[in-house]
Amino acid sequence: SAPLWERGEWWMLLAAQSMAAGTVMVRLFAKEVDPVVATGWHLLLGGLPLLAISFLTDGTNGEQYALLTAADWLRLSYVSVFGGAVGYGLFFFQAQRGSLTQLSSLTFLTPMFAVLGGYLVLSESL
Repeated sequence: SAPLWERGEWWMLLAAQSMAAGTVMVRLFAKEVDPVVATGWHLLLGGLPLLAISFLTDGTNGEQYALLTAADWLRLSYVSVFGGAVGYGLFFFQAQRGSLTQLSSLTFLTPMFAVLGGYLVLSESL
């Protein structure tokens, strides 16, 4: 059996706990902080550790970043802006004004949309 840190189930449980804690905390911060500022801090505090972990654990000392083409960087930027920043910005904006219970319940459907999108758009098997 693989060590705990290498098992996907562990990471999924950790992700679910992080999402639950973030959902509770967003209501506190959404009242006091502008949604754009909250989104920026959220992405910065989450992204920098992930970048560091990627750099330290990929086995190439970050050489994989030199292999990316301009088109690759453009794709990464598109996903970061529209898939991350805009999405989180709208989440924080709605958290300020709407029902957080209804809003957070939609996030549990995200994996279903991802699987359905992969099946329909990328012809992935289920």
